[in-house]
Amino acid sequence: MMRAAPALAARRADTI
Repeated sequence: MMRAAPALAARRADTI
């Protein structure tokens, strides 16, 4: 999950 944290955060920011 820590590895996906940055990727997920970027995708969430992109969605917003």
